[in-house]
Amino acid sequence: MAVPFSHAAVPFNQGIPLDRNESMLDYWTERLSQQAVLSEYEFRQFDNDLNNKIIEFEQHLANPETTLKEVTGLHQNLLALLTLRRTIFDQAPSVLRREIYGLGELGLLSARTEIAVIKLFTHTQRFEFQRSIYNAESGWQLSAMVEARLAGQLLLLMFVFGIWRLRLVPKLKIAALNSEKQVSRWRSTLSWLLLSLRRPLELLFLLSAVMKIVTHELPRIDFSILHSALFWAFGSFLAARLVYTIGANEYRRNSTLDRNARKRWRVIYSVAVIGALIAFGSDAVHVVNLAKMTLESWYLLALVPVCLPIIVFHCVAWKAHIFETLSRIDYQSVSIAQWCLRHQSGLSVWYVVPIAASYLSWQWLSRSVLAVLAENPTFRILLSYLFKVEVAKQVAKSEGDNPKLLAISQSKKDEILRGPGQHIPVDALLSQRIRKLINLNRSTISLVHGARASGKTALLKGLMTHDISPNGEAVNVRVVDCPRGDFEQFLEAMKAQIFSHAQSVGEVISFLRDSEEQVICIDNAHRLVTPTIGGLAEFERLIRLIRRSSGAISWVLTIDTAAWRFIQRARGERFKFDLEDRMPIWSAKEVQTLIDSTNSYLSLKLNFDRLNLPRQFDELVQPSDKELANIRFRRILSDYCGGNPGIALQLWSESLFICPSEPSTLVVQVFDISRDGSIDNLSVSLHLVLRAILQLELAVRSDIENATKCSSEEVIDALRLLGNLSIVERTEQGFYRVSWLWYREICSLMQRKHLLVMGELKK
Repeated sequence: MAVPFSHAAVPFNQGIPLDRNESMLDYWTERLSQQAVLSEYEFRQFDNDLNNKIIEFEQHLANPETTLKEVTGLHQNLLALLTLRRTIFDQAPSVLRREIYGLGELGLLSARTEIAVIKLFTHTQRFEFQRSIYNAESGWQLSAMVEARLAGQLLLLMFVFGIWRLRLVPKLKIAALNSEKQVSRWRSTLSWLLLSLRRPLELLFLLSAVMKIVTHELPRIDFSILHSALFWAFGSFLAARLVYTIGANEYRRNSTLDRNARKRWRVIYSVAVIGALIAFGSDAVHVVNLAKMTLESWYLLALVPVCLPIIVFHCVAWKAHIFETLSRIDYQSVSIAQWCLRHQSGLSVWYVVPIAASYLSWQWLSRSVLAVLAENPTFRILLSYLFKVEVAKQVAKSEGDNPKLLAISQSKKDEILRGPGQHIPVDALLSQRIRKLINLNRSTISLVHGARASGKTALLKGLMTHDISPNGEAVNVRVVDCPRGDFEQFLEAMKAQIFSHAQSVGEVISFLRDSEEQVICIDNAHRLVTPTIGGLAEFERLIRLIRRSSGAISWVLTIDTAAWRFIQRARGERFKFDLEDRMPIWSAKEVQTLIDSTNSYLSLKLNFDRLNLPRQFDELVQPSDKELANIRFRRILSDYCGGNPGIALQLWSESLFICPSEPSTLVVQVFDISRDGSIDNLSVSLHLVLRAILQLELAVRSDIENATKCSSEEVIDALRLLGNLSIVERTEQGFYRVSWLWYREICSLMQRKHLLVMGELKK
């Protein structure tokens, strides 16, 4: 006969038969279906009956003759009763629920019942383990087949883990630390993120896999509670580490030290621990079928006094930094920031600080995610477009707020366009490939194409000023700048520039056929190409000269990308080059180094006080207000130039002005950004004329007519209109070319209209 539970407040088991396990379950199921369990009396009676079943279950576990099948049946019956108990909680009136969830007598009785259920759950797990897996008297109860499968699967898991650690992790480290030339920024950032999260990921994966394998082979072993604890412990730490690492990406990208890194990590880790405790408690009570009952409510209530000191501590630690951040220029137009600043004193500070902290945390987290997504070129283009719209609004708003500035002289602009005195190498890999061909000691042809001012001439000068022989011997490198004209004019230029001792062009050809010269570089070879039928005739004469020259000469040709696309389509199989490569796109950091070197070389004194640029959508690092304008201007300059150093210097020169009150200091303002999209509506004939000029680089009117098949009148009108718009300019020698300020927009237009492929101008 069952023993009554000691804490019962009503007579035990009034008339309820206990001869079968189903009797109590059926009785209370019928009572609940009739909604008859709505008072404290019925709840006490149900809990007494439940405790009786628990004691009966424990007696069965203590009996050595009890089988696993009987224990399984009793366990299923207990789970069904717990489900009925949850239904009682749901159907009970609000007054009764408050008593059950509270700390009074009824709440204590309910909590003791649930603690008894948890103890019984533990005893059941131990009983099943002893009967099916391990017995203190007879040892392990596993068959040899099960042991072999377990060992094989665990060895395979260790083998896969070893491959990950020995083969894949080193590759991730190389990708994370590699330069943008070899690995994309997107892949490099993802590799860096994965490496930062590697250790908690490895532990979580290993432990989960081991428990999964063991549970599959030994169904009696239940890792539910252990798996829940490990998952929420490692999972919360992993989530905290992921958030912190994403936030640190912007500091990594800008090589900036995060002064609040330790404090920020403590906040993220505290939030993760609290979240893990809440989630684990909720998950654990679900495993033992005690969800939404007394112990769960007590557990959540107990976390409140744990969380409050942590919140107060972090509010005190971050208070000064929070209000300092909200007082910055970026938050002057944010209503919530201004409201927080107005209530930063008195007792209201204790609820204002958490609100401000939540707002700044959301800003930090959202911008951190955007900073990672911005590593993707497509997403970065979208952010750049949105930022340009904001810049245009800001510039238009502040145009009349300041006194008139004077433009710098053209001679000063020319000095800036020439760049710094020293060469800034960004083409090390390309130079290495060219030098490898040159060192073959036989005739080779290397062709390098790139947009205007992308560094082609600097590449050739770099070959001249550095030893390119592996044994350290000097290599004679000659560079000739190809003029605009035909092949005879090119030979004359070659004679004047590198064969001045020759008496005639014939002697130059003879010298090339018999010479021991090692390297001859031809800069701007596209000037021998015209985009018409038969337009490769002069370029073909150059190639024939190269073929018939001495076998000891290596040739390096540089060609504008627009002309190179025409050569690619028109040449067929006529031309074969040992190397066909393009100039690399300059990164934002390299463009900034170029601008800084130019400023230092020319000793320019700059003033950024007139700049008032909006905050970037993915901007996370916040230096002082004095540095903000400089940093944001550099970034928009890098975005606008598209990685082209020549365009970067041109835009920089257009951004400098002279203030009449302080002529020795140059004032920096945003360059003209009104050109974007303003040429899309030009007629098709104007687009064709622009394409021809872009392909020719330096064009005369007759070549434009032949390339476009337009009449002289149409070409004259087009050149006049494009000249009035400052899109096309005429040089002192009488050639037409696309102006610097419009060059990037014209290249972008050609791509959008599918008139030319200028892929290397993309970021």
